[in-house]
Amino acid sequence: RHQEYYNTWEFADVTAESPYDMETEENPFLHVTLHAVVENQIKQNDPPGVRIVLNQLTAKGHSQHEAVHEIARVLSRGNLANPEVLPSLRFGELRA
Repeated sequence: RHQEYYNTWEFADVTAESPYDMETEENPFLHVTLHAVVENQIKQNDPPGVRIVLNQLTAKGHSQHEAVHEIARVLSRGNLANPEVLPSLRFGELRA
């Protein structure tokens, strides 16, 4: 997944400056890390219900990849913007 980031990962240890513009581009390291976190959560069904949310999103027509992005959006908002709110409590916004 996200083959566009392969060179970024391959040369991350030798590039002295950021390979992306932090003002206008998404952070490829954070992006791929969130993918891994969400995919592990789905595999372990932790937090409980994450698989249900994935299935609901794909049933609504999202690809699995798009569904992972939606779950990652909630996860990152729950942890970065409002850390006291557990991501599992925020999944309700995806179930609408």
